[in-house]
Parts: sequence; structure tokens; C-alpha cells
Amino acid sequence: MTRLTRRSYSRRCADSFAGGEIKPDWEAVRAAFQSLGDQLGVSAVEAARGVVRIANANMTNALRLVSTNKGYDPREFALMAFGGGGPMHAAALAEELKVAKVIVPVNSAVFSAWGMLLTDLRRDDLQTRLMPLSMSTATAIVDHFRDMKAAAAANFAIDGVAAASNVMVCEFFLDMRYLGQEHTVKVPVTLGAAALDVEAVAAEFHAAHEKRYTYRLPNAIQIVNFHLVARIPVPKPELPRKLATGRRVEDAVTTRRQVDYDAKGIHDARIYDGDKLEPGMNLVGPAVIQEALVTLIVFPGQSVSIDDFGSYHVHLADQPGGLGS
Repeated sequence: MTRLTRRSYSRRCADSFAGGEIKPDWEAVRAAFQSLGDQLGVSAVEAARGVVRIANANMTNALRLVSTNKGYDPREFALMAFGGGGPMHAAALAEELKVAKVIVPVNSAVFSAWGMLLTDLRRDDLQTRLMPLSMSTATAIVDHFRDMKAAAAANFAIDGVAAASNVMVCEFFLDMRYLGQEHTVKVPVTLGAAALDVEAVAAEFHAAHEKRYTYRLPNAIQIVNFHLVARIPVPKPELPRKLATGRRVEDAVTTRRQVDYDAKGIHDARIYDGDKLEPGMNLVGPAVIQEALVTLIVFPGQSVSIDDFGSYHVHLADQPGGLGS
């Protein structure tokens, strides 16, 4: 978050905000935060910092729900940031979660729309059917999944998807629990030509339960839900590579300004025009990369590399795989 009280900042940002198509009213922004700050007994800048901190805390909690709360260590993953606002917060969230790398894909402002256009047609069929996981029910499990698969193919055909049964790709899951429990764990199931490998499915459940809840039991296993995911692949165009003209990374610097990095302090940061950054270029924070619809905040000590497609790879200085590793 940049300082709101510097008039030089207002003048320099006015021409770059939304690619210059929108002229922000910085005085109105400052007045709004000053009003909030007056009510809280802090300055406008401190009020703005507080807003960013709350937003980051909420996003960090959301990321923990899909990582540590499910038994995944964030340090083993990269954080992908997209949308117009995601890259503004990504580096701070990665430091909080100890993620070593942030990836901001090319055209990240429209990444969700791009993904929607490339997403395969998908149907999810979830049916509750209580039964034990045992050798005596192995045949019934396979038969039920095959019935669900046939129904999915028929539904795709009703929707006008040609030859659905020939191109449809299916995934099979069982929501299971120890007999007497309330919560379930989803486990993938492989349906081959041979009979269902009940022992392998049970072992998969025990491992998944232990990963989620830190323990396993010798109890009988109960199936609760049958879950079929059926997909029809759609054509996917190849993403074009960004051409390198041979310009230097310094040629992409538009200006320098004071940037407030909250706990990291206020630093004199280089401001880069993202459209001028090319594959193979590298830069080190403190910096800000600006595009018409995206702003990427690069904290002090973090480094950024640009890949062949023009995506940004932010490496954290103090994490494995980060700067200096």
C-alpha cells in the first residue's frame, strides 16, 4: 500500500491508474481515510494500513482453510494470484504462510474468464447410499458407479454433446467414515476391468483420515456417498509465448516513489511498466509492477523473474526456493 499523503504520488499515479483511463480522486481517498482515522484516533495512513491488514488476515484464514486445515503444508506449494486485486496482496500472504513462491499468470486480470472458457464440461453426481466397505459389497459398488456413469453420458447427450460416451472422462470417489462417526473423508476409487480392490480403497481411506484428523482406527468402514465426476474435454488453444526484443529491465522502469510496506517499512521503490517486462528479465524488490488492470507489490528482498509467457514468478527471500536459494 502506498502512502496517501504525498502529492507527488498522486500526480504520478493519476496517469497510470487503470491504464490512464480513470483519474482517481486522491483527495477524496485521503479524506475518507482521515474520517475513519479520526473516529479510531489514528492517522489516515494508519487507518489505511489497518484496512489492508484486516483484508490480508481474512485472506490468510481462507487459505489456511484449504491448506493446513486439510493437512497440506503451504510451504510445499506455490501461491497463484490472479484478478485485478490478487497480486496486490499475494506477496504479503505468501510471507505469512511461508510459501516460497508466488505466480502471477499473464493476463491475470481476466484469468477467471480465461479459465471458464477453457474448463471442460463437467457434471457432478452425488448419491447417498449407506453400505459397508467390504468384499461382500465390492460388486455392488462397481455396479452402482457404472449406472451413474451411464446416466451421466445420457444427460450429456440430452444437452447435445455429441458422442458423449466416447469422450467422457470419469472420476470416482467414495465419501466414507469409520462406523459410528459423523464426518466423512473423500477417497478416489479406481474402476478397472478387474474387481474392486477393497483393501487398497480401505488403505487409501485410513491414510486420508489420518492426514486430515491425525489418527486412524481399527473400526469398520462405512460408505456414505457415491460421487461421480464426469467431464467432456473442450478444445484448448495454445497460449502464445511473449517475444523478447532485447530491451533491458531498466527500460521498464517508469519512475521511483516512496512505498509503504507496512511492517517492512517505507522504501524508495522502482515502479515498472509490466507491459515492457520481457521473458528472461529479473528484478528485486522493493518494487511495484503496474499494468493497466493489475498491480503487483514486490516486498524488499523478494525477487521476480518473467517466464516465456510473460507471467511473474515472485521468489521470497527467506523461504526455501526463494532469493538466495
